[in-house]
Amino acid sequence: MGEHGKAISVYKKAISIVPNNIITNGLSDLFKSIKLGNLNKNNSKDFRELFLYLYKQNNINHDDIFNNSKSFLLLEENKNELKQAINSSSLLINNKIIKNLLGD
Repeated sequence: MGEHGKAISVYKKAISIVPNNIITNGLSDLFKSIKLGNLNKNNSKDFRELFLYLYKQNNINHDDIFNNSKSFLLLEENKNELKQAINSSSLLINNKIIKNLLGD
């Protein structure tokens, strides 16, 4: 991630100090323009917090960040488990990954 990682860190700090439209729009533009890769549970906490922050904002186009947030929310390590849950006869609402997604 390099420079993008540094930018994410700066945006997180800025939002915690003074959240405003300029910061929100800049973060939205950043998430719209970068390709997220190599995400796992260890390095995804900041991204999760920032995506959830953006989805709570009414002044951005949520479609702009959808693809990156979808990739992020369905981490590679969870995709197989999610596919198995969808194809099983058990209720989806009982699946741990589904519960985590609904909890956010």
